[in-house]
Amino acid sequence: MSRMILLKGSTARDVAGQVGALLLLAGAVNSLAVWRYRKTSG
Repeated sequence: MSRMILLKGSTARDVAGQVGALLLLAGAVNSLAVWRYRKTSG
């Protein structure tokens, strides 16, 4: 993604799909981490 922005001069529309997928993955991993932490600390 940074390569697209820095080297190719991509716009926000060009990288929107990748940013969305990255946010979705980050949210899933964060949710899993919180769920596992609650399971072990509670």
